Order: sequence, then C-alpha cells, then structure tokens
Amino acid sequence: MLLQRAWASTAFMTNMKRLPLEVWHQRLGHLNHASLRKYLSDLGITWTDNDVQHCRPCALSNAKKVYNRVTKRHTVFTDLVGPIRPEGFEKERYYIVFIDDFSRY
Repeated sequence: MLLQRAWASTAFMTNMKRLPLEVWHQRLGHLNHASLRKYLSDLGITWTDNDVQHCRPCALSNAKKVYNRVTKRHTVFTDLVGPIRPEGFEKERYYIVFIDDFSRY
C-alpha cells in the first residue's frame, strides 16, 4: 500500500505541468515568495518563471487604514431620548446627551 502511494505521487509529479510561480502563489493561499520557492524546491516541483508579479489581494491585505485625526476632533455625537415616564422632578420628559469624539466626554 505504501509503495503504491509513493508510486502514485511520483507519477503525479512527473506528469504535472510546469506552472508560473504566481499560479503556485495563488494556489497555496498567497504564501510569500521566499517560502514558496523553498517549499516547491523541497517537493521537487519546478516552475517556469522567477519574477515576482504584483499581487493585488496581498497588497490589500497588507494595507494599513489611514486615520485622519483632524476630522475626528470635530465630531460630536448626540442622542435624544424621550418622551419618558415617569417625568423628572421638574416635569422633564426628554433628555439629550452630547459626546465629543476627541475627548469622549
């Protein structure tokens, strides 16, 4: 059984087409190129090109969100609640809350 599996994997490896490195990059879950080359070499798989193309999904996953602190300072959140029962001590039925986004008070 073990010999049969080894023979099948060898047959698979010899009949496999040589694919570009970018195809292997995508098939192996966008593995970084240094690890990808090492992994494929360890398995005895050859590829057709060595150049590294720009991978949009990898670039997007590594992008950092730009946070604009200036616009945050000018935001005030409000919340109006009411009418409420029972009324307050001076017959208040509504209340409003203001929260400054910069100080959180």
